[in-house]
Amino acid sequence: GFMGYTGFYSDIAWSHWVLTPALAMGGYHQGRGKYLDGTFQFRLELSLDYQFANKSRFGLKIAHISNAYTKQEDPGEDEIMLNYSMPLSFGKKT
Repeated sequence: GFMGYTGFYSDIAWSHWVLTPALAMGGYHQGRGKYLDGTFQFRLELSLDYQFANKSRFGLKIAHISNAYTKQEDPGEDEIMLNYSMPLSFGKKT
């Protein structure tokens, strides 16, 4: 399956920890993926990361994709993911 989505998120930081809630909506194409009963889907996500001195992050992300009962069925899909991210810098900063 494939899902493209757009939405909102915000980083909430304290010390070296960063909590990132996200809400998005988008389109889903089943392909050989899970049946989610519809193209239009919502995505809720919560990530908790440890941010290192070089601004890279390591953490855990949980997410749920659902059609929010806009269709007959709402089988949904859940994810748990370990992630590592690092900032990219392009060009000279002033």
